[in-house]
Parts: sequence; C-alpha cells; structure tokens
Amino acid sequence: NKGIYAAIQKTNANTSSAYALDKDSLVSFNLDTIKPLKEGSWENYILGVVAEIKNRNKVIGNFNIVFKGDIPGGAGMSSSAALENSVVFGLNEIFNLGLSKEEMIFISQKAEHNYVGVNCGIMDQYASMFGVKDNALLLDCRTIKAKPFKIDFKHHQLILINTNVKHSLSDS
Repeated sequence: NKGIYAAIQKTNANTSSAYALDKDSLVSFNLDTIKPLKEGSWENYILGVVAEIKNRNKVIGNFNIVFKGDIPGGAGMSSSAALENSVVFGLNEIFNLGLSKEEMIFISQKAEHNYVGVNCGIMDQYASMFGVKDNALLLDCRTIKAKPFKIDFKHHQLILINTNVKHSLSDS
C-alpha cells in the first residue's frame, strides 16, 4: 500500500521544473545545461533521468512534474527507484519516446550511477517497474529475465518493521 504519485505535463516555459510536495521543495532547470547538484539532493534523481534520456538521443521538451510518495526513504524499500521510474515513465508517455520498460529501468539505473553516485544494480528499478500485486518476482540479474510467482497470502501476513536503521546504498 506504499507508492509514489506524480503528475507531469509539457510546458512552453524556457525551463523545466520539479516540485517535491512532501518536502515543499522546487527545482527549475534548463534541459541543455543539466548537471548534478550537491550530493544527497533529491533533485539529482530527476536530473539524472532527464540526462540519461538525452544520452540515448531521445528528444524531450520542457515539462513540469509534481510528486509525492509514502515509501519511507532509507528503509530499503526502493523509494529512489520508484521516483526515477515514475519520472522516466511519465516522460516516455508525454513525449512519445517509445522506450520499453526494460530501457526505462536501465535509464533509472544510470541516473543513480551518474547523478546520485550510487553504483547500484537493477533489482530495485526492476521490482518497481515490473512488480505484480500478490506475486513474488524472481529476477535473474545476469540475463535480466524475471518471472512472477503468484503467492496466496490468505493464511499469512507480511509485517514490515521500521527498525529506524537507515539503509543507504551510497554508503556501500
């Protein structure tokens, strides 16, 4: 029951903007001069996705995005992957980029590598993009093939416990 919600639109403005509703924080940027901001900035997840789309010679115009999520940051639940995937998915839709879900997860991963500074694999992005309700996802990261397995939780409960121990891939 946790997720991220994003609204995205094209704009005729000279810049693009991203607004993190949870943080009451806005960033505006020029698509032609994108570069990472200070380390640890939420903005780098957005900027990285845009930069990696452009690195694939895809053309996007200016846009505005607003987002809010309730996936706990730093809890090992892939809040960053969810944000990256929502941005690339939204841009793919409004600019008709023709990206497959597989291409989108690699864009999200590269954003994490090149803008956030986390040399992560694809598991978080893949689970966020391909997860199926009431299924476990078996992902072979060598072949990038996955298979969902239906799980019947009628007689079981999963409990998510917040230990308040922060999980940070960037520390590893």
